[in-house]
Amino acid sequence: MLYSGYSYAFSVRCACDDYGSIDSYIIPELKISDPYPNPANNYVTFEYYLPENNNGSIVFFDILGKEILYQEISSTDNSIKIPLENVRPGIYYYYLMTQDGISKGKKLVVIR
Repeated sequence: MLYSGYSYAFSVRCACDDYGSIDSYIIPELKISDPYPNPANNYVTFEYYLPENNNGSIVFFDILGKEILYQEISSTDNSIKIPLENVRPGIYYYYLMTQDGISKGKKLVVIR
């Protein structure tokens, strides 16, 4: 399990850029597919790859950088279906995160 302040610390680092370029936190081995469906309504499905024996999370941020949704994932699975009932319509960015770093961010549109 990732510690709860991880994504908040990441957001602060990116906003302030005190710790270097965001590229220094991106790990190419972490892979996450484009979500489907996109735009999404009630749920979204992701396929992903984590290195063996590694856990992580998929984290959604709104366009202001506020964490909206946090879903833990494991390397034993390779896909996950995430419900979006409590997510308001809008544009969100999501990342696959581990304790070692993050994947490149991608965009998801939620509609109703």
